[in-house]
Amino acid sequence: MIKSALAYSFVLAVFAFFLDWLEYRYMMRAFSTEAFVVVIALFFTAFGAWTAWRLTPSDKAHSAAPDVESSKSGGTTQIELTQVGLTQRENEVLHLLAQGHTNKEIARDLGLAPDTVKTHLSNVYRKLKVNRRTQAIRRAQSLLVIP
Repeated sequence: MIKSALAYSFVLAVFAFFLDWLEYRYMMRAFSTEAFVVVIALFFTAFGAWTAWRLTPSDKAHSAAPDVESSKSGGTTQIELTQVGLTQRENEVLHLLAQGHTNKEIARDLGLAPDTVKTHLSNVYRKLKVNRRTQAIRRAQSLLVIP
């Protein structure tokens, strides 16, 4: 979070120096105030749209892991998850892990913090009695938790 804040602060500082470089007073005399205000408004609108795009979770979070309630499509039923001891969220993390996603990608897809993903993975490892990602995937496949 601090890195993001520092990055945004840096971008705003660069923009401030850019305005100073353009010699703000000269630009105000050379162009009408309205034109200058429009340029600044467009910049901040684009910056706001970009920020919203980066901070909003994607729709992949809903379609990344199979539906836990349905077994017709080859998904895992709630009863099978309970027998293994995995929660629905841990199952979603496990499915994304099996697809080869990194912790950051899993966090972005599910709209979680990376530390939360690490916690879920620690719980998965403990419940499956493994120590590594590859072991967790193999164990889950042998238990038919994931295809």
